[in-house]
Amino acid sequence: MYTFTVLPTLVIITFVIVTLYKHFIRKERQDLKSSFLFALFFSAIWCGLYYLVFS
Repeated sequence: MYTFTVLPTLVIITFVIVTLYKHFIRKERQDLKSSFLFALFFSAIWCGLYYLVFS
């Protein structure tokens, strides 16, 4: 259960930090909307798996 709660949270936080770093610090042309939609999609899949496994 620890793996299902902490690991995805760390992955999502890291993804958001890297995306913001690339966009604002390195000034790369990266679409923030699509990046955050991907993170939201990943979160939804993980929450669905979590619900199915632990319900």
